[in-house]
This record gives sequence, structure tokens and C-alpha cells, in this order.
Amino acid sequence: MSTKKSEDKKIFQEFYKSAPQLFNDIIRAQRSEGLAFRGVSRSIENKPKIQRVFDNKFKLTVDCSENEFQMLNDFYRLGRPYFTVNYDVLDYVACAQHYGVPTRLIDWTRDPFVALFFAVYNNASPEDDIYTIYYANLSEHTVIDRIYNAATWFEVESGSEFILKYKSFIEVINDENKFRECVLERRKNVEDLGIIDNCNYNENSLLFFNPPMSNDRLIAQQGLFSIPPSLKNNHAADDIKKKTDYFKLIFTPGFRDDMIIFLNNMNYTPTRLFPELESIGNYIKRKYVK
Repeated sequence: MSTKKSEDKKIFQEFYKSAPQLFNDIIRAQRSEGLAFRGVSRSIENKPKIQRVFDNKFKLTVDCSENEFQMLNDFYRLGRPYFTVNYDVLDYVACAQHYGVPTRLIDWTRDPFVALFFAVYNNASPEDDIYTIYYANLSEHTVIDRIYNAATWFEVESGSEFILKYKSFIEVINDENKFRECVLERRKNVEDLGIIDNCNYNENSLLFFNPPMSNDRLIAQQGLFSIPPSLKNNHAADDIKKKTDYFKLIFTPGFRDDMIIFLNNMNYTPTRLFPELESIGNYIKRKYVK
């Protein structure tokens, strides 16, 4: 188990081999506020998607930050006519990931059943016959809802300024002292206005981005993201393992079938979690074309 100590750790056993106790514990956890979950079937899934893509392409570990900047710039430049709302910098990055551009953002959810769905649904052969659900008490981590040192919307809309501000943000979160000062200064400024703000800086924690619920998928999945400062080696994946808790599901065909049936009965299905016509088409194809 993780070495991180959390009051919420007692909610879960270390391993589960059958459905009833698992579902009872997840239902209890679902009532707890301030938890985030991530379900995986392979350890590599704790790497950001962009890192998985470029590691596979080059067959070695590379720092793919420049690739991320270029792809986000292209997404912004080509997609700008289709943006119907005024986004902050991180909102554009989340939107790019939503539409298939690999970024450093790592998906989490506030709903443990959504995490269970993503762990078990698409992979009947998990690594080492184990599915893993990671969970984090957000009060022990740093949670932001925007880039606090970002430009105004008008400056961001000027074009490449979007990428420059994003790059500046990545540089800030790689400097622990500078980032702490940035968050604490912002907190003081809003408190001076009499505004209660939930953003706290936590040492040795993950950085979470809590996006606005700006599209149906984020709403359905109760989504949020962690943002790793580094895209080098296994830094991002190691951080998740060291700084969060987890429990494991021991795979057997019967156990997995029970979980999927339960999830379907609870309406945790692809058509609900991906509420788009493309998802409906893929679901129908999967259902009838074996």
C-alpha cells in the first residue's frame, strides 16, 4: 500500500476478490466529500497520455514538452472557430484532451464508480491480473481552478500568447517555492476582498485542476485532472503511487463480469459517460459486431 497516511484509507481493504464488499465500500466512499479517484488496468496508464504516445513512438523515454506545446498551439489555431465559450488557459488544454489531443493532464473523477468503469470495462486482461483504483483526499493536495498568473482573456485570445502563458505556468509549477508563493499570494488577495477560497497549497502533494463543468462529458464523468510538472522518465507515475492511496481488485472472469453487470445496472455505461453521437455509434458497433 501507499505510505501516505489518510483518514480515508480505512474506507477500503487492500484487496478485493468479489463484488459485494467492493460495492458496499465504494458506496460508502461515494458519500464522502473531497475524494478523487482514478482506475487503471496497467501501470503505464499512470503516465500522461502524451508521454505514453511518444514513448511508444520513439521506444525510449523522452521529455515531450515541446511536442505538447506544438500540438496545443495547432489545436488552438485550427479549432478557434469552433470555440463557443471564452476559456482560460487550462480550459483549452482540457478541451484539447477531451477531443483526443494527448496532453500532460491525467484524468481523475469524483465518482468512484466512474473510476471502476475505466479500470475494468475495456480490458479483460489486466496487468498481473490486477485492476487498481487510486484515490486522493483533495484536502491533502493543491487544487486550482485556473492559472493564477495567466493573462487576461483578451491577451490569451491573441493567439500564441496562449501557449506562452501555458509554458510559463509549467515553469512555475516546476519551481516549488515560486508556485507556493503564487498560490498563497492569490489566496491572500481574494481573502482581502472577503472571498472564501478553497485553494490551499500543500507540500509534497499532487496538483489538481478542477475545471468548470463546460461540457457534457466532464459533467457525466465528474471529471478533474492532475497536472504533473515533469514529463521525464516515470516522474508523473511515481508521484501518483507515492502521494495517493490505492486498493486492488484481483481479476477473475466472474468478478469482472459481476462488476460490469452492476455498473450497467447503475447506468455507468459508455453512452452515459461519453454522451456524444460518436460514442453511441461505437457502442452499437461493439454490441453487434463481434
